[in-house]
Amino acid sequence: MNEKIIRLSILIPCYNAEKYIGECLDSLYNQDIPESEYEIICVNDCSSDGTRNIIVKYQNKHKNLILIDNKENKGQAETRNVALKASKGEFIWFNDDDDFVEKNCFKMLLNIVENENLDILKFGVQRYKTENGKVELTPFNTYCYSDEKEIVSGPEYLATQKNGFADSVWNKIFRRKLLIDNEIYFPDMPYYEDIIFSLESNFHSERIKNLFQDLYYYRTNLESQINKPFSTINYYCQITLCAYLLNFSKQIKDKFPELAKLIKDDTLEYNLDFSMKEIPYFNFAQRKKIVTALLPHLPEIIESNYFSGIKKFYFVHFNLANGFLYALSPCFIFFRKLNIFFKKFVKQTKKVVKRIIKR
Repeated sequence: MNEKIIRLSILIPCYNAEKYIGECLDSLYNQDIPESEYEIICVNDCSSDGTRNIIVKYQNKHKNLILIDNKENKGQAETRNVALKASKGEFIWFNDDDDFVEKNCFKMLLNIVENENLDILKFGVQRYKTENGKVELTPFNTYCYSDEKEIVSGPEYLATQKNGFADSVWNKIFRRKLLIDNEIYFPDMPYYEDIIFSLESNFHSERIKNLFQDLYYYRTNLESQINKPFSTINYYCQITLCAYLLNFSKQIKDKFPELAKLIKDDTLEYNLDFSMKEIPYFNFAQRKKIVTALLPHLPEIIESNYFSGIKKFYFVHFNLANGFLYALSPCFIFFRKLNIFFKKFVKQTKKVVKRIIKR
């Protein structure tokens, strides 16, 4: 690539995406600015299929495509960090390897963020689903909450959120300097890492704007981890997220008391309450970490009005309850697995019986 200023870096963590990575890259090259003005960084996270070979074929045709190979599987969060550290663009756009973007949207987006000196520009998302050869598109508006209005600061923007602080990163363009100067990177978590990244980047932004145009297409991929049924690790990460949000609330309490209360209340009422159902099934290592994470926040959790009955008993008698669960969790886990086994066995048996009857 020449020495011309790179306006935009597209960062893509890639793992076993041979079905979709071609469509993703095609959309990024079906654009209205010269390839010399943007770069695409694909970080291959030890894919075991043909993902890397496909990227190499595109790289042979396009000088602005950079391929980085992780020596070991790092997961999506750290893989995004690898891409971010390697980027050179003035602005950053995180894409997923099975999604794609609107045709000829780069020029418009970059003109807006540059002319209005934005730190973050947010836009709409369409959920993309194919079934029986038919394409179904539905608005994914949960990722673009506030009304389209004048440019606001990060704290002002966060104060307008009505549906919690769940947010992703692929519906935004970030000023790279904002991320680097504030050392904003993805935490090492398999789930919800983008919520933390988005919250920190929003908070530190001075100029945020919403653009109500659908420019990103999020593929409903049943093979993707995010579309699989919730497991214990989801709930464990949810509690880890709660501890982070409560810490964040305390850090900003003096300067932004109303926002701090909003984050704390939302965390206790929704996030923590939601994850409580899986408490008995955490293994020893997970339980040890969540005890350490939640211990500093016990007083405000107990004093809140969001927990009653067995949930409140758990927090009031935190050490006793966890000591009890340390011993019994293996039993809970065993009987859950046994229950799942028998359900599958019964289901398979019914199928076999039906086949026999038909014969």
